[in-house]
Amino acid sequence: MARNLGSEIAREFPKKYKREAVTARRLSRTLEHRLTAAERQRFLKARDRLDRAFLFEKCELVLDTMLEIETRRNESTTLLQRNVWATLDAIALHLDYSGFTSEVTRAASKMLKPERLDDPALMDIEWKGILTALKVDEAEMERKWGIPRYEFDEVAHEAEQSKSGTCGWKNITAKDFTFQNAFAAACGRPDKMLEIHHSPQSKAFVAIVIGVINLICCWVPCWPIAIVTLIILIVVLCTGC
Repeated sequence: MARNLGSEIAREFPKKYKREAVTARRLSRTLEHRLTAAERQRFLKARDRLDRAFLFEKCELVLDTMLEIETRRNESTTLLQRNVWATLDAIALHLDYSGFTSEVTRAASKMLKPERLDDPALMDIEWKGILTALKVDEAEMERKWGIPRYEFDEVAHEAEQSKSGTCGWKNITAKDFTFQNAFAAACGRPDKMLEIHHSPQSKAFVAIVIGVINLICCWVPCWPIAIVTLIILIVVLCTGC
C-alpha cells in the first residue's frame, strides 16, 4: 500500500474532494511562500536525499501493524506495539542521519508558527487525505481503524493547546532535537499505545497513523500541509506523559 501511497493521494484526492483540493493548493502556496527560495531549496534537497523506497516500506509496515493492533484490541498486543516502535526507530534514524530532521523542523517552524494546528480548513483537508490514502469512508475509518473524526480533531486540538509548552515549538526547534529522541521518550512506549489512545491527554494511536501517512506525503505537491501532522505527531507523543 505505502509504496504508491503518495502518488495515489495526489491522483485520487482531487477527484474525490474537488473543493478541498482547491483549498489545499491555496493553503500550500501560502505556507510555502513563508520560506525564502533558499530555505525551500534546502528542504527539498534534504527531502530528496531520503531513501524513499526504505521509508515507504517502513511506513507500510507501521500501518499494517497498527491495523493489526486495532483488530486485536481485546487481546495482548505487546509484541505488535513493540514492533511498531522498532520500525519508527528505524525511520527516525534515517530522518536524523540524512539531515532531513533539521530542515523539516526549521521549515515547519517558519511556515506553521502563525497557524493553528487545529485550523478547521487544514484538518478537513488532512482528514479527507487520510481517508483517500487508506481507501475508506468515515464509517469504515471508525469501524476498521477505530478512528472517528472527532478523535482526529481532538489530536489536532491537543497539539494546538500544547505547542507553546515544553512539548511544542520549544522542543521542536531545539538544536539537539531528533526524531530518535522524540520517539524514544514517546508516551505509550513500549506497549501502552492503546491506553494512551483512550487517554484524555493524548491519542498516540491516532497520531502515529496520521503522522506516518503524511511522512509519505512529503513528496506530493501540497507537501507543506503534510508537515502539519508530522508536527502534531511530535507534540502529541510528548504531551500524554
